[in-house]
Amino acid sequence: MTPIPDYADVMTVKEFSDSVKIGAFTNDDGSGYYANPPLMEDHLNYLDCREIYKGNIKTGFTHVAWFNK
Repeated sequence: MTPIPDYADVMTVKEFSDSVKIGAFTNDDGSGYYANPPLMEDHLNYLDCREIYKGNIKTGFTHVAWFNK
């Protein structure tokens, strides 16, 4: 776990999941990491929007830190 940088967009897992399901976020748009503020998973554990779309959401996290390209 690493601190969430100030330039990340932080949203709840539900907000992020709902946004993925309507096409607002894709893997081509940037990268996201599960988080429990003020910490997020390290850069090797990015989340896959395709898995979120399928409903495969990692448990134990309250938020997602999103980084636009």
